[in-house]
Amino acid sequence: WIHTTMSESTPFGAVAVDATSQTLAVACDSALIFADIRPGSLHTNSYKYHTATIRSLSFSSDGTLLVSSGDDKRVLVWVRGGSSWSCRFQYICPKKITCAVFANAAIPGGQTGIDIQATALVFADKFGDVFGLPMQKEKFTDIPPASETKD
Repeated sequence: WIHTTMSESTPFGAVAVDATSQTLAVACDSALIFADIRPGSLHTNSYKYHTATIRSLSFSSDGTLLVSSGDDKRVLVWVRGGSSWSCRFQYICPKKITCAVFANAAIPGGQTGIDIQATALVFADKFGDVFGLPMQKEKFTDIPPASETKD
């Protein structure tokens, strides 16, 4: 069913399955496909936000977030909303990104003294330059898609 969504010549660049085994994410060149893989379900969403090949996909530990990155130097964070996904965060890196992952992190409270549990986003290029960003869900905003297809 994923094969029929893309042309036969479209290469698969990256694949990820969330920890809850509910969602399969597949990168086909610059398109991203989310497939519900629960028994009895056959629902897919295709999105085109990247403008070049996607090289890396990684889910958060709870399966509610996905990060995609690639040759367009964009790092995108996707948020699950029921059976669909929305792109809610974008970071433009100075280099092409070959790997991006979520890591659990605590952000010190500073003057307030309150520590905030958040997710850190860590990504790297093929030369070993590593970048990191603390992520807070309340700072996410809607990013409009280039195109979307629901099957």
